[in-house]
This record gives sequence, C-alpha cells and structure tokens, in this order.
Amino acid sequence: MSKRYIRTSAKALITRDGKILLEKKEGPNGLYYCLPGGGQELDELLPATVEREVAEEIGVRVAVRDIAFVIEGLEGEEYHRIDVVFLCDYLGETGAPTLPDTTQIGADWVEIDTLYAVPLFPVKLRRAIRNLCQGRPQNVYLGNENAGGPIVDVLKLETGTKLWRRFSEYADSCSQQAREQMAQVILHNGFSGREALFAALHRDKIVGFGALVKSPRIEPSCTPCIVALYVEEPYRGRGLGGLLVDHMCGYARSQGYAETYLLGPAGFGAERFGFTFVQKATVPGGLEEIYVKKL
Repeated sequence: MSKRYIRTSAKALITRDGKILLEKKEGPNGLYYCLPGGGQELDELLPATVEREVAEEIGVRVAVRDIAFVIEGLEGEEYHRIDVVFLCDYLGETGAPTLPDTTQIGADWVEIDTLYAVPLFPVKLRRAIRNLCQGRPQNVYLGNENAGGPIVDVLKLETGTKLWRRFSEYADSCSQQAREQMAQVILHNGFSGREALFAALHRDKIVGFGALVKSPRIEPSCTPCIVALYVEEPYRGRGLGGLLVDHMCGYARSQGYAETYLLGPAGFGAERFGFTFVQKATVPGGLEEIYVKKL
C-alpha cells in the first residue's frame, strides 16, 4: 500500500486596487511567490482554515467569500495536494506573523497585470487569476498543476539574474536553429526599453524562448512584435509555444499596448494563437508573414 496521503489546503486570493497579496519565499532557485494559506486541521471548516493560516503566516485578517479555484498536485511531494482557493476581503493587519513558513521571507502586494512574469506557484494560477480579475471566462477547477505535458514555467528574463546567466549558457549549447533565431533578434533588434526575452522551462531546464521587440526592419511598422519563437524538438506539439505567446501578449498589455504582432515563417499558422494574418514581408534572411492580435 502507498504511504502517500491526501492533504487539503485552503488558500486566500486577496486583491485590492489591482494588486494581489502574495507570500514571498526563498527556494533553491531563488525568489518565488505563493498564495497565503495552508493545511486544514481535523474538525476545521475550510473558511476557518483560511482565516487562521493567513493570520499565522502573514499577519493579516480576512473575510472569506466564495471558492475561486480548486487545483491539485499529484507529483513532486510526499502527498497528493488539493488546494482550495477562496476569494477573500482584506480587513487589516493582526500584527506580526506568528507561524510563518520556514522558507518565507515576507509578503508583497503584486500588480495583477504582471503575474505573467512573476514566479507564482502553482503556475496555472497566473493566467487563472488574471482572467478572473479581468472578467474573462475561467474554470474553477484547474486540474493537476502539472497535467497536459511538460510545461512547467515561462519567465521573463532579467539581466544579471541567475536565469539570465543560465540562458546565456543555454544559447551556447542549444541547436543551430535556435542559435540562428537568437542571433537574428540580437543582431537586427537588440533589447532596450520595453522589449523583453522570455524563457520556457521544464523541470528547471530551458527548453524554449521568445522575444517581444520593437518593430523589426520591415514595412509597415509593427510594434510590439513577437519574434524568434522557438521550442526544442522533444517539447513541440504540447502547448509550450502557446504559453510563451500568452506570456508575451500579457507583457505587451501591461505596457499599455492594445495589440501585438507576430512575425513567423511562411505557413507558420499563428491563427492557432488567436492572431490574424496581415501580409507577407521581406526581412533579413527571407520572406516571412506578419500577424496581429487585439489584446
């Protein structure tokens, strides 16, 4: 018989003025965030669990409303985790936390529109929370956090960080096709201002990337533009390209853009990501297709 067991946790989704209150933690790979909350005790109702855990962990008093999400975790821990996420109203501080987690280093109010680039776990919550807060359709049950293939994370790279250095090493060792994609972006666009590079990771291994840049050297101008979308061969066909595109579109929206473009090779088929074909364009290296998407 398996020694694993089921653990039910109650989590708090606390929002105010376009921000969400998150626990800040330090792990082996650096800073990350999670929703405040914790394990349910015997004879304790889930709303009471939320109120107790939030007060213990971050010293905040909340009023529990309705269930926002349910998400499960089948892998990576000694137990099968079931997280029930409740919408909560912020009522004020109770004082210093009395029982913070061992890896916890604080709590932050984080802009909801930036969650695409924040290391919030479970990863599936990033899009779900944004959809809920922006009034978009969103399922309550999110399934297994690691279901649907090897997708684990997509993060915006910041210069000087551990991930940036790892990406530089990845660039030296990845396939010729990937190196050509990256070289073209850097050579013909560079990175400045609101431009950004995103990396896709599977179990802490970089397996793809994409860049959002100012208009490439084509006419008509198309800013911002997704270019150099690349996924390693073993990870294709599992939704990783779509997740990269979603994060870059989220970043563009947070920067005030109403639409974003995508530049891809002939027959790329960006319609599957919700884009509309605009026209063909001559770019350094050949003929490509321009697509656009309203944000």
